[in-house]
Amino acid sequence: MEVTPPANRLSSLRRITSSGPWVPEVDGIRFVAITLVLLQHIHERVLRRAGDVYPEVHSSWLDHLLMQGDAGVWIFFSLSGYILGKSLISRMDSGAPVSVVTFYSRRLTRLEPPYLLVLFGIFLFLTISGFHSSFSRSLNEGASTLTDALIASALYSYGIIYGTLPKLNPPAWSLEVEVQFYLLAPFLAWILTRFRSARRVIGLGACVTLWWFTVTAAANDNSHTINSLLGFMPFFLVGFVVVDLTRLLNRVPSNQKSLGSLMDGLALGSLALLVFQKQLGLVGAFGLMNVVTSGCFVLGVLNGNRIRKGLATPWVAVIGGMCYSIYLIHLPFLEMAANQTAKYGRSLPYLAFFALQFVILSGLVVGAALIFFRFVERPCMDPTWPGRLWRWVRARVGTPNAGP
Repeated sequence: MEVTPPANRLSSLRRITSSGPWVPEVDGIRFVAITLVLLQHIHERVLRRAGDVYPEVHSSWLDHLLMQGDAGVWIFFSLSGYILGKSLISRMDSGAPVSVVTFYSRRLTRLEPPYLLVLFGIFLFLTISGFHSSFSRSLNEGASTLTDALIASALYSYGIIYGTLPKLNPPAWSLEVEVQFYLLAPFLAWILTRFRSARRVIGLGACVTLWWFTVTAAANDNSHTINSLLGFMPFFLVGFVVVDLTRLLNRVPSNQKSLGSLMDGLALGSLALLVFQKQLGLVGAFGLMNVVTSGCFVLGVLNGNRIRKGLATPWVAVIGGMCYSIYLIHLPFLEMAANQTAKYGRSLPYLAFFALQFVILSGLVVGAALIFFRFVERPCMDPTWPGRLWRWVRARVGTPNAGP
């Protein structure tokens, strides 16, 4: 009997792309980003429930090391800038027509169904069950009612309206920022195509620096704008820079392997700076380094040798490809599951205790996300699904033929 190779079995689970061939290392970057998010959120959940057993962990080097979810989000933002910039700028530079309506409708049909399904699911669960956890801070903040929270989050405006993390699903604050960027992306790309690549890189570098010290600095002083595009635009703009830098690197002869090794070093060094940014004090003015290093990490992976191949490993790329599903469901799932799992392993040193919790909880989250991805998110990646669904509905509820 013929055995299907693992890579072929996994291919049925990889993301569907409509704007070009699937690039596994891009999903590998997503894998790194979502892992950093999971490390922080699992660490927070289990430490809140077992903090009395491990008081020495609070504010320790290990605590700081595991609290790097922000770095994962920064990588997501820079990667989004690169992906949208590559698609839009490349087409506009070549003179190909770009339909803004198609751009928006594609994101609407691709992202909205999974997001709204999870949002309404959490709303219904909390409304019907009355679930409450003293460990969940977001439930005690923000909108006065769950209905208010539902409406604000459905409109991607919770942070701007209430100035706190979304009550129903706190990680969705970054999705609000992403959507704000999507609204501007086609117009930003059109402006950038008025300039040559070299001028774009220089101009974008100047814009990133100026924006950080003016707009971002002001946004960080207001709770209603701190988690908005006003505060995070530089990360997306750096993604645009990566588009042109990658073009320049692709012109280098392929036999120069030293360039790929240099990019490997750039990626690993940038990731180290992102992970240790709190210990290094990269905040305030030095926080601009986080913008640069997030872009350098994306640039290094896309143009490296070994790190690119490593992150293109099928199982890594498949898990990274379902990062949206993981991101949508992981925190509500962790809030409930950690109540049970955190009871086990408390006699172990914290590092061993956390490792046990991470293996169990991340395994449960990825397993649940796999199901959600396979049956909800992945079908929405097919741009033809609205038409197929409409034809299916019409075939079953259409007007019956008139009788004789």
